[in-house]
Amino acid sequence: MEITEEAVIVNSSRLKSVVWNDFDRVKRGETFAAICRHCKRILSGSSTSGTSHLRNHLIRCRRRSNHDISQLLTRGKRKQTTLAITNYSYNQSAMKNEMVTVASTSFEQGAKVRNMGPGSLNFDQRRSQLDLARMIIMHGYPLGMVEDVGFKTFLQNLQPLFDFVTVNGIEADCIEIYKKEKQRVYEELDKLPGKVSLSADRWATNGGSEYLCLIAHYIDDSWELKKKILNFLSVDTSQAEDMLSELIMTSLRNWDIDRKLFSLTIDNRLTYDKIVCRIRDQLCQHRFLMCEGQLFDVRCAASTVKLLVQDVLETSREITNKVRETIQYIKGSRATQEKFDEIVHAPDCIDIVSNCMKALYSGHAIYSPLAAHGQNSSSETNGSVVKDRLSGFDRYLHETSVSQNTKSDLDKYLEEPLFPRSADFSILNWWKVHEPRYPVLSMMARNILGIPISKVALESLFDTGDRALDHSWGAEKSDTLQALMCSQDWMRNEVEDPKPPVFALRSDAN
Repeated sequence: MEITEEAVIVNSSRLKSVVWNDFDRVKRGETFAAICRHCKRILSGSSTSGTSHLRNHLIRCRRRSNHDISQLLTRGKRKQTTLAITNYSYNQSAMKNEMVTVASTSFEQGAKVRNMGPGSLNFDQRRSQLDLARMIIMHGYPLGMVEDVGFKTFLQNLQPLFDFVTVNGIEADCIEIYKKEKQRVYEELDKLPGKVSLSADRWATNGGSEYLCLIAHYIDDSWELKKKILNFLSVDTSQAEDMLSELIMTSLRNWDIDRKLFSLTIDNRLTYDKIVCRIRDQLCQHRFLMCEGQLFDVRCAASTVKLLVQDVLETSREITNKVRETIQYIKGSRATQEKFDEIVHAPDCIDIVSNCMKALYSGHAIYSPLAAHGQNSSSETNGSVVKDRLSGFDRYLHETSVSQNTKSDLDKYLEEPLFPRSADFSILNWWKVHEPRYPVLSMMARNILGIPISKVALESLFDTGDRALDHSWGAEKSDTLQALMCSQDWMRNEVEDPKPPVFALRSDAN
């Protein structure tokens, strides 16, 4: 319908629907039209057309004030509630009373929403974009989901005022969130009362790319064990040891924790020996490490056990093959099986089995071959290394002790009776309570208990290879991937506040 000069505006104040507050009702001849006061769109204004199409237009009208949408939604709920009530098999008078009650309640709720003011219900496009980016980070969704047709349709029906974002736009939002979260973590590390221990883990993607994940482990001022990913760095397996060590040192300097570093937990591989030595030498030059770095190198317990099992299996392979051949021979014929059963049940066989068990428990059958193999192994398993590290710990105690004129914290601690053990005993809570009594020793406990004895999570304890990256983010650029991985770790820690058991992978409490 075209509006000409012959058309006249009809007074719509007598119309009951609130939608006419946003429309001008125009009459030309016998035809009525409704003109939106915000976007000037012309719709049917006939009384036979109803007002549903007008209400739907106002919801989607981008030029309309946002805070008035709640009024339409309230009226929509009122209509749905009224229709639901008419479906009940009430008598006529009861149904009328129920409808009046519901209509009155809906009107009061709508009035409350309108009285909240225009600013309280305004749609915030920027806030919604950042919420979308946080959702993608926290749950590991692919960034490309923002351009999926189904997702766009869902958003359009949920909030027509939301402007769709592109993959590049949501990537920029994720980077912005990463920078803000990184600043919070930086300030937290800067205020730590103790040292920071670092662990390094390898990740791999389906495309063959490899990444080095650096994780900070520490105990905060509330005596809670914390773990945060600091960097997720792209690495080249062909890089020399000095380049990898410098990559780690650069990360430590950027976080300003090189002077706060206490230990580094890494795989027990020969390729990492030179890397650890280079990092330790650089830190010792500035006297950043305790005990001249003797407590710095910590090899992952899970990795060490895996190498130990591999050595045992390799050593016992010949024996295992002979046992298998013997079993196959015995089961090869019925006569041989019967002869074997006769020997097993003979009286002298009991003494033979007993002697074998004694040999097993005394270590002759297991530990002697392993020890012989260990002499040719490159792993640090000899007693001199253990002795050196214990002497380094003794020196650490001496350096952090108080003056010799007074009784040290260690002396007072050793004079205390043993604390009774229980299933719910928390060593961190114990030190939190006794920190005023042992100020120096508690500082040492904070640093030592923050050392991860293994870099492998409990759910991945028996994995043999590098950790695999989820395919949703595997194709992202290295900088974007680092922002996603770090932000996800920081945000999940904040929301879920996980408190892992302190001694799940640690030694005895006493």
